[in-house]
Amino acid sequence: MNTLFRPISVIVAISFAIITFIHYHQDLDIVIPFYAQITSIVSLVLLVLFVFRLVWRWRNYALLKNNDGYVFTRNGWSKLLTNELMPFFIFLPLVVMLNTYAKHSVFFSWVLLLIMVEGFVFLIVSKNHFKIMLNDRAIIYFSNQPDVIRWEQVKQIKMSETGILVLKNNGNKLFIEGESFENAKEIRIKIKKSAINRHILVEEIGLLV
Repeated sequence: MNTLFRPISVIVAISFAIITFIHYHQDLDIVIPFYAQITSIVSLVLLVLFVFRLVWRWRNYALLKNNDGYVFTRNGWSKLLTNELMPFFIFLPLVVMLNTYAKHSVFFSWVLLLIMVEGFVFLIVSKNHFKIMLNDRAIIYFSNQPDVIRWEQVKQIKMSETGILVLKNNGNKLFIEGESFENAKEIRIKIKKSAINRHILVEEIGLLV
């Protein structure tokens, strides 16, 4: 859900900003019909998606926070923080612009603010609970963008000095960076052992291309 929500929210925000810019610059001779209705609908859609994302990841947090696993290092958490804050560099200027120049877009601006605040709070609250968990059924990567890979979904595993690349049958992949986790060597050993036991191809290479 979070993987889809981020690009959707960014695309919606930028698209709405462009529509708003055109609407309030009448010298462009372009009329945006039903602008107020469009604003309300887009804001509600984004709010509903945000609520779904909020419930989904806070529920995952409640389920996984006390499970045993390999936690992120300070460096790993810093990268998660950077990743979570990236959309804010788009949202924050848009919020300022919309509140300054677009009187009909206050609701939309508040939705963007909610998204930013929730993202920051989630990262702070979950800081000491983000981890990677390994069991007989799956690799569970719990972060601000979690991923669950069942062993039957794994096509190949590539290992290098920098980390572990898990390739799925559907073409998707997960990179487990060594320096982002405590006890990275133990993670490598467990994943390699589990993969070999399941006859999954394991390739050990110098660099990941």
